[in-house]
Amino acid sequence: MVKNITVVLGFIDRDDSKLYNALAVFEAGKIKHKYYKRQLPNYGVFDEKRYFCEGQKPLIIDIKNIKFAMTICEDKKR
Repeated sequence: MVKNITVVLGFIDRDDSKLYNALAVFEAGKIKHKYYKRQLPNYGVFDEKRYFCEGQKPLIIDIKNIKFAMTICEDKKR
């Protein structure tokens, strides 16, 4: 286990029958936060709405007194 490090890792998460484009924030080897992508592109070669559900909540975390807003690709404030 790696100590004193925060890791952000992208993955696909499942909640019941729904799939999400997600990221997890790990601290001390454990998931501390999850974030689901909120803006799913659906144009051109992008077809994310076919596979994933939209997340509903923003995620802002504090790492060593620095605030970070988590986003995936085209996410933006809404």
